[in-house]
Amino acid sequence: MLAFLLPAGAPGPQATSAQTTAVVSADAIPDAGNTATSVGTIDTCRSTTTGASFTVDIVIQGVSGLSGLQANLLYNPAILKVTGVGYTFFLASTLVAVVDVGDSVPDTDGTFVLGGAQFPSAPASGSGVLARVTLQALASGSSSLNLTVVKLSDGLGNPIPPSDSVTHVYLGPINNANVVIDGSCIDTDGDGVPDVLDNCPTVANGPAQASIPGVGNQTDTDGDGLGDACDPDDDNDGYWDTDESAKGSNTVNALSTPEHCDGVDNDGDTAIDEAPTGANWDIDGDTVKDCSDSSVDSDGDGTVNTLDADDDGDGYTDAQERRMSTDELGNCSSNTSHDAWPPDRTHDGVINVGDVISAFLGKMLNPKGYDARSDADGDHDNDIGDVIILYGSAKILTKCAAFTFTNGTGGAVDDIHIQWSSAIAEVFSARDSDLKPWSNRTISGGGLTLDMDRPDVLGDLASGGQLTVVVRGSSPTLPPCQWTLDGIDKGAC
Repeated sequence: MLAFLLPAGAPGPQATSAQTTAVVSADAIPDAGNTATSVGTIDTCRSTTTGASFTVDIVIQGVSGLSGLQANLLYNPAILKVTGVGYTFFLASTLVAVVDVGDSVPDTDGTFVLGGAQFPSAPASGSGVLARVTLQALASGSSSLNLTVVKLSDGLGNPIPPSDSVTHVYLGPINNANVVIDGSCIDTDGDGVPDVLDNCPTVANGPAQASIPGVGNQTDTDGDGLGDACDPDDDNDGYWDTDESAKGSNTVNALSTPEHCDGVDNDGDTAIDEAPTGANWDIDGDTVKDCSDSSVDSDGDGTVNTLDADDDGDGYTDAQERRMSTDELGNCSSNTSHDAWPPDRTHDGVINVGDVISAFLGKMLNPKGYDARSDADGDHDNDIGDVIILYGSAKILTKCAAFTFTNGTGGAVDDIHIQWSSAIAEVFSARDSDLKPWSNRTISGGGLTLDMDRPDVLGDLASGGQLTVVVRGSSPTLPPCQWTLDGIDKGAC
């Protein structure tokens, strides 16, 4: 629309280059303080009813030498339409005409172009109303009133700084507003965004938090309707931010996921197959990662890793562990940073109700709460099947524990007899310091006795050699044991 809005009197052309940083705002409830040369209290939200007409002011504060305005006012056309606009306020305060070069009204497409320019130029400085926009509420709902592509010009047509050197878009502070129709402007977290529009209603992430990366201005990296400030998985790659942060992948890049031992740079840091804290993915030191090493048998079950579906012997396949981002080559956490055993969410080696809560609270059949770390069956949701796989088979109230036995007999041994004080349920791994497997294993006596031997074809464990055994049981503690060689007793461990 092109229109001349004429005040009384008009001085000659002037040109003043702006030097200060101005603030542009949408005021949802204009009060008497809003005039051509002043700005009253700025309200960020208006509550109204269907059918009502109301005005919103676009105001400026602290500008120097302004002659023209251009901006897009974005709104929800399903519930609002623009029915009027006026510019004879701040720009006309120097007693010149103002040309309306913006969109015509009514406007119903969701983008209303504001445009006002002095004619002739007589730059205005200070604060006041740039434009007064009249809108009508069409239906129940809520809408932001966002100012975008704001351009402020001085008397020579130059952009008011700070501005983009190419597009001339204003880069100074801009404050938006909201409208709620047949509803409330309640703002629980006080971040300037009403609950009905807030993507984190109970976590402050509005304009006041704009300086906080990944939080302010309703940042929603993956566009799932949850702001990053309250979204457990900012990039929607299936791995919760807490898990990614702990394991070194990028929480806002869906192409960066926790590192696996698979020959691929999963986390995007240019390194391949970096072992997590507390883990060793090259136990023989030959620079070939154990997941790809045909000479390594991590769990000592007699099957080398390249042929073994469960390299660490903890009951979860390598494929499952890679999907859940646990250590497929480690079966019992060595420290609280080492995520080795899938049921053990707290990395303390003990499986209890706390682990179940950590794994599934708020995630069951909840797409926005989906956690790949808890998806044991790989069906891309968290459900009762995952609970059973992770915590069934009497795993609750059991623990994993590693024990190292040193051959101090003064001679070679090839068999060990261990007598537990409390029953064990399974052996995860048994491998000696020669990296040889003790794959012949027999649990008897209701879980109180464990007999194992190193296959004859692999020779014997020399004096001073060590055997490391990882088991799961109710409360395994260091037990008494006896070494033998070819069935002959060689003494206590």
